[in-house]
Amino acid sequence: MIKSEELKADEERVKAIIAEMASAYEDPTEVIAYYEKNEQMMNNMRNVALEEQAIDALLAKAQVTEKEVSFNELMNQPAA
Repeated sequence: MIKSEELKADEERVKAIIAEMASAYEDPTEVIAYYEKNEQMMNNMRNVALEEQAIDALLAKAQVTEKEVSFNELMNQPAA
């Protein structure tokens, strides 16, 4: 999906993810600086952002069809 949609990590989203995680710490600015200096940590956050973007793209294309089924029908379906 990421390749077919040619998705790239949105740096603003990466910064927002880091800021949200850093807010749980006593000194968020120190945590943000640590992430920015550590390329491996930044790549991990880029991957998180990319996953979120892929999910957003998938949900935007999804078509939901409602179907009424009884509880027994639902529970007795063969495993996929």
